[in-house]
Amino acid sequence: MGAAGGAGLLIALVCIPFGFVFYPLHVLFGLVILGIFGIGLGALSYALALVSQNKEWIFWGVQQTLLFPLMILSGIMLPIEAGPDWMKTASFFNP
Repeated sequence: MGAAGGAGLLIALVCIPFGFVFYPLHVLFGLVILGIFGIGLGALSYALALVSQNKEWIFWGVQQTLLFPLMILSGIMLPIEAGPDWMKTASFFNP
């Protein structure tokens, strides 16, 4: 399953006492998708690290260029509702 899938399963189980409705097939499907994205992102990270060998600045530049906008558009750093209209629209396309 991978670390991301295991963490997702743990979060789902901890949420049950707080009213989380557990639909096993939905949770399984979500964990599979989470695992696929985790494996894909890990493979992309390893490939980028190999390509940028001995040039660490390339790895960190690409990683931050991709991850920082995704974190902002996910609502982790600030509520999407407080942002401008273009940010609300862009957040709908954030995976």
